[in-house]
Amino acid sequence: MEKYGTAPTTFSGKAENYWYHYKWHTIIIGFILLAVIIATVQCASKPRYDMTILYAGPETLSGEQYDLLSSNLSTILGRDLNGDGKISVGWEEFFTVDEVGNGVQAFQAQQPRDAMAVAGDLVLYFLAPNDYAQLSNLGVIAKLTDVFGADGVPSIAADAYSLKLADTTAYQNMGGLNGLPDDTVICFRNDQGVTFDKTKYPQRLADAVLFVNNLIAYDGSGD
Repeated sequence: MEKYGTAPTTFSGKAENYWYHYKWHTIIIGFILLAVIIATVQCASKPRYDMTILYAGPETLSGEQYDLLSSNLSTILGRDLNGDGKISVGWEEFFTVDEVGNGVQAFQAQQPRDAMAVAGDLVLYFLAPNDYAQLSNLGVIAKLTDVFGADGVPSIAADAYSLKLADTTAYQNMGGLNGLPDDTVICFRNDQGVTFDKTKYPQRLADAVLFVNNLIAYDGSGD
């Protein structure tokens, strides 16, 4: 029987032999394992919000304003909806230029907003008037009577589809929230064409209604 060399007997020799034959296999497997570990850590560290609000408008909040807003939104919600022992509300912000902005900039800003509205799974929107009009044209805004019932539409309704944020005591008294323009309106995503499992929509809408009812009921007495 023909032999092609003597097998290494030392640890370093065995290691060199292994690396010579399996270097690329080891590199590829190591890369895959590293990617899995990074993805796992990112998923574990990613905030699990009880709910998330979509904001689109010409206002962008500073870090301090955002932190204050996030804290106050969680106070308004007041309930741990996902059972993780924390109360937290996410804020998905789309900075869009107003009607006097550059047309190309406006289009570029509106694209991700429209994609989130059409294909995303967020139900509660805080919108500037232009953004509200444009999303209304996309047919994604729910009628208030479909959300609250024919006799349950809040008195702060701006029209058949939106509520006036500035008419709430929370807006007038809560930091971060009152940093938004006073013409911001609140509205809800309807269930037409939503891409997530439609069985989840009723609960997400109920969570959004809970938040808005708490927002309207807030009177500042807890401050």
